[in-house]
Amino acid sequence: MLFDRVCPGGGWNAGNGVVNGTPLTPHADVTSLALLALIPQRDHPFVKRSLDWLQHQIEPTHSLYSLPWMAVALAAHREAISSILEKLIGLYSERGLNRDCQTLALTRLALQMADGANPF
Repeated sequence: MLFDRVCPGGGWNAGNGVVNGTPLTPHADVTSLALLALIPQRDHPFVKRSLDWLQHQIEPTHSLYSLPWMAVALAAHREAISSILEKLIGLYSERGLNRDCQTLALTRLALQMADGANPF
């Protein structure tokens, strides 16, 4: 079912990848979650394309919520996440500590995975 919903250029959004013939824009957080669910299929072309799409979203993404999701998913797929962690540190330095429990927990997971922990 996840493969039926992938966006044509890689990644996922909250619904279908195409509606009425129009490709929809993937979202980094949803793509990250889908990629976590597809760890056993890491060699599938849709997964590889989506990992590539996610890597290209690091630079334009400035969300304290999306970046940790991206780091967790990429680390789970054995991809480098140092650039995401550097970006997170910079954003937290600029904005201060985010008090949202979900965002803080995701950031902690990302940092733990960078240290070699595997919650999966």
